[in-house]
Amino acid sequence: ISNPYSPQYVYSLDIGGKGTGIDSDDNYVYISTDTANKGLVIVGTTVAGSNTNGTYISDILDTGSDSTLYNFIEWDHQEVPGGSVKFQVRTANTAESIETATWVGSDGTNGAFYETSRTPIILFGDSTGSRYLQYKVFLESDGVSTPVLDNVRINYTP
Repeated sequence: ISNPYSPQYVYSLDIGGKGTGIDSDDNYVYISTDTANKGLVIVGTTVAGSNTNGTYISDILDTGSDSTLYNFIEWDHQEVPGGSVKFQVRTANTAESIETATWVGSDGTNGAFYETSRTPIILFGDSTGSRYLQYKVFLESDGVSTPVLDNVRINYTP
């Protein structure tokens, strides 16, 4: 348990008897058992790890207009110490061409991110259109606690 105040269920194992002790090293968890009065059995299992970052890509969103003006991106999330939530967006004139569009952040370049909710959406450079939009979420964690993204809103004028 990496955070005793917020334990998370990550693995289960039927040890086939009554557990009498537990210990671990860098690679395994060892559980001693008393199984049907046959003595002590040591069971080794790999330790489940956790990623410190991950991404999520939204479905392709259709604004219904070829002259869409994007106003801002905003979101609600539960902050945690050592964690962060940031975004990039990409747009295109067709759902098919969005797959090759460039992800951009708050200054319209691929190296930037939307890191503050309700940031104006800026599309510079090689934006390939405006009818379709996709967003990508980058979640970062300290390995103990992970931020939780509750919702995302794209404000636009069709």
